[in-house]
Amino acid sequence: MTLSGLARAEKLVIAWAAVSALNSPFWVMNDAGFLKQEGLDIDFVYIASSPTVARATLAGDLAISASNGQVIVDAGLNGADLVAVGAVTNVVAFYVMAAPEIKNVMDLKGRAVGVTRFGAATDFGMRILLNKYGLDAVKDVPFVQIGGMPELAAALSKKAVFAAPMSQPMAYVVQQAGLRMIANLAKEEIPFMHLGFLTTKRSVN
Repeated sequence: MTLSGLARAEKLVIAWAAVSALNSPFWVMNDAGFLKQEGLDIDFVYIASSPTVARATLAGDLAISASNGQVIVDAGLNGADLVAVGAVTNVVAFYVMAAPEIKNVMDLKGRAVGVTRFGAATDFGMRILLNKYGLDAVKDVPFVQIGGMPELAAALSKKAVFAAPMSQPMAYVVQQAGLRMIANLAKEEIPFMHLGFLTTKRSVN
């Protein structure tokens, strides 16, 4: 049975994984009534971070989720059947926001950076960026798992970490609080399915 056919039979749950403008396609589809026009009965829920969302999708709690390509790879390596049925963003779309004393990426050596969850897009993007500048993500720059985007903003404001990859609107919020942008990951030429529509193979068969 297709997802469309299943949706007509019962209410489906779809999750989005970050307080981020990148998830706006989900909100627009819902608020504009496009899903109802297609005869779909959908509940939208917020579950912080892609790895957590991926586990809920694999458990059958979600029909579709907004997540990244890394969790598909991780699931596949563990024998799970997570697949992407579409994509919205094909680059890492974060701004790396940092404390005022951090002038550039190299200044992060020896200072902790925050990510939402290990294995999330924030984690992947920061690792690739640091590697590009010759820094090791563990030895040179410690990573701290914080939670969602609002939690990253709070950690930055308290200087629990010195930098974090963020999307809008939280990047704007911390910039107004005096933090600076030291990198735009979308311009760092890092190919990555940052936001895709994920489900399981059994759901589309």
